Amino acid sequence: MKLASCVVLYHPNLIEVKKNINSYIHSVDKLYVIDNTPNPVKETEKLLEISDKIEYHPNYENLGIAKALNIACKKSIKEGFNWIITFDQDSFCFPNMVEKLKKIAESNETVGSVSPSYIHSEEYLELNQPKITKEADCVISSGCLTNLEAYKKVGGFDESFFIDLVDIDFSFKLRTNDYKVLETNEAMMIHSLGDSKFFGLW
Repeated sequence: MKLASCVVLYHPNLIEVKKNINSYIHSVDKLYVIDNTPNPVKETEKLLEISDKIEYHPNYENLGIAKALNIACKKSIKEGFNWIITFDQDSFCFPNMVEKLKKIAESNETVGSVSPSYIHSEEYLELNQPKITKEADCVISSGCLTNLEAYKKVGGFDESFFIDLVDIDFSFKLRTNDYKVLETNEAMMIHSLGDSKFFGLW
């Protein structure tokens, strides 16, 4: 699997973003940093010092999440990648998260996307929950591994949705085009999801 990734920024805490990038940069072949901050600070470019895998693309305005994700996906396709994993700036991966998602994705050619389990802290890891992977109606984009062939077939992310409904719409389009949308608790990521501790299965 040739794997690209992207992280979408908006007025980021650069210390936190650097920590989060370091949790997954070793597991991907490329990282596109798409910055939706209207007036990005010069220090943001220092993220390039983390790895030579990183490309920084400031938009100089908030174009919305769908547009930012499409920018990264189109760049990935142009450079020959067949999968992309997308992140929010506050997403932190546990060890081997990306590798576990890749293994699941490669197990079935009809997989359109596969998403990890989202938790608030490491406390969940002590619960010893049974490992489950199943089909889902919808998964969120952060931490989601997406098949770029499927992305092209369904027409990408709908830019008429700025933030809300982007994930729901994309998951729906994958499923209606006979691609599987999967979620698993074999792979873990710390990510904020409002007041809900677990998403989907958990």
